[in-house]
Amino acid sequence: MTRKARADTKSRPRVPPSKLVITTGVQLAVWFGGAYAFLYLDSLMSISPAINVLYALVLLMVLAFIPSLCAGPTRLDPAQYPNRFTRLCKERLRDLTHGCYSPCIILIELLALTGNFSTWAMFEPVMFAGIAPPSYYRDADPLPDNSLEPQTSSVRVRQGTEERIIDLATPEGVIAVKTNKVSSAPTAVLAVGGVGGGFDSPANELYERLSEKLQERDIRFIDVSFTKPGDFSQSVYELRAAIRYARSQGARRFILIGHSFGGGVVISAALREPGVVSVFALSSQTYGGGQVAELAPRRLHLIHGFFDFVVPRCAAERLYRAASPPKDLHLVPATHLLNESADQVFNLVLDGIAADNN
Repeated sequence: MTRKARADTKSRPRVPPSKLVITTGVQLAVWFGGAYAFLYLDSLMSISPAINVLYALVLLMVLAFIPSLCAGPTRLDPAQYPNRFTRLCKERLRDLTHGCYSPCIILIELLALTGNFSTWAMFEPVMFAGIAPPSYYRDADPLPDNSLEPQTSSVRVRQGTEERIIDLATPEGVIAVKTNKVSSAPTAVLAVGGVGGGFDSPANELYERLSEKLQERDIRFIDVSFTKPGDFSQSVYELRAAIRYARSQGARRFILIGHSFGGGVVISAALREPGVVSVFALSSQTYGGGQVAELAPRRLHLIHGFFDFVVPRCAAERLYRAASPPKDLHLVPATHLLNESADQVFNLVLDGIAADNN
């Protein structure tokens, strides 16, 4: 090893394991804080792609300098580098490369450079519902139509409420649906939840609130409980069976509402059942939306949270760009469940139903 190489090696401070842990924690804190700040600013104004890239580069520089601050700045031997400007440039370059001491900094820096902060770049690579355009996905093969006509097998009335839970028997199994007490209504609103299954509802019991309000307007509301949450083909089949049940009860116009996983389900079901006039996709994934452009003339309502880190809002933005008019997109200050903007979401959905029912 030459004298110059030995001097360079000695000039680089060795980072002990304890400082590696501290450095990594500080880097992650800066990363999360920077991303949250960007999301907040982007929710207040439309940030151009150029500013997006500039922000990523600045945050990259900050992340790269953190290890040198923890380990101490590089000091090269003036005798080896007599030119002061050259020596300072090399020292700063060494400071940047100190980021390699941290186990996660390389991955974070690459994501910072290649990602889009407005869609939460750090997590998008592991969010299959958010990273690909709708055309990337092929909708799952539907189950056969000839088994779609359900038969009512039992009716249960919830004590102290107007809600009824009806078990619909199909060749694929028994489907539980919850309805309000409306008879022979020409319009039916059908809602589905996400992969959690059951009668789950976003936005602080949105479906329960809609059921009560729509009963006052003589509109049937049906909440469908998936028997196999996460099974896309089965879920589309069950929603279509519920639509057939509503049709047998006199409904001729159908409005579909789906949250998260259910957003893709309602888009897919709307393309396969006549009489659907509009679709509400709340915090929707893109899977199941591969044919969203064919949804017209049915209206597509997209509602998504600015701070949704389960399914990034880029999913709604991509569905909106791919869809044909009529369509609308509402971004609200909320996370995936939309609880933070529950009243706003309720009013958006209720007003949309009123407009689509005319």
